[in-house]
Amino acid sequence: MAVKKIDYEKFKSTFIHSETHKIDYDIYDGKTTLLSEYNRLKEKEMVVTYTNQACFGSTLSFMYSEKKFNIKYTLAVDPKASKGSDRIPLLEPIEIKKWFQITRKCKFIPKSVRFFSKQKDNQFIILNLKEQPVSTFYMYLVMFRYVREDPGLVRAFVHLVDEVGVDPYVAMAAVHRFCTNTLGHSAIDHVRTYAESMSGINENNKFRLDIARKLYLYVNNPGKYDTRGVEIRVPYNLHTTINNVNAHVGSFEIPLHKITHKNATLFVYEKDSEKATELYREMMEK
Repeated sequence: MAVKKIDYEKFKSTFIHSETHKIDYDIYDGKTTLLSEYNRLKEKEMVVTYTNQACFGSTLSFMYSEKKFNIKYTLAVDPKASKGSDRIPLLEPIEIKKWFQITRKCKFIPKSVRFFSKQKDNQFIILNLKEQPVSTFYMYLVMFRYVREDPGLVRAFVHLVDEVGVDPYVAMAAVHRFCTNTLGHSAIDHVRTYAESMSGINENNKFRLDIARKLYLYVNNPGKYDTRGVEIRVPYNLHTTINNVNAHVGSFEIPLHKITHKNATLFVYEKDSEKATELYREMMEK
């Protein structure tokens, strides 16, 4: 549904990583747990941790030591964002809804996830993680965290997919490149440079299209690329896992104005690696 051209204001360089987020997550025993069932869990069955640094570094340690692999993740509203700071933009409810609808459809978050608390300051998800690779678990959490921590990325993604008509995997690669510089808290390690943060984004800024194909291949068969489960003590390694997916082309960058090129989407979904390479070269030559 390509009805608009890219609005580069949706990629405002002043959008920054929020340092005022609050995270509350509970790890508990049990199989798949519905939202309505969560409130009936006994407090003694949980291991609860709280941090104001939005870091998931300790999560796997809790899971490993307690042998509990469900997680309820609550994300509180940023108090500074509620003041309307243009450096930490407030997302509209429809932007948040569309972000979760699209990312769920494309397997960036589990399809089992449904909408969370209706309270503005108490959104949450519940995940059963024992069946998932460690790297996928981290992707799920980061995709939810972006709503509070990198709202500029969320806004640009929804704009590209919902308003411009860009393929979601292509859009995800682009918005990481142009809308976040928080490498440690990102799903992929293709993020914006200091110079781009200062000068803003235009149609000639470049991003790696091969990452879109890597994302598509990875989320549709994560077990092929990561066999490690959350029940073992290992690092997340999401960046490394995605980077190791073979996209069958080099890590060349394309200008942003080619994001709507028909071959971009065809390249992402093409099953034949040689054909995918041809599509990519054809797009690069024009």
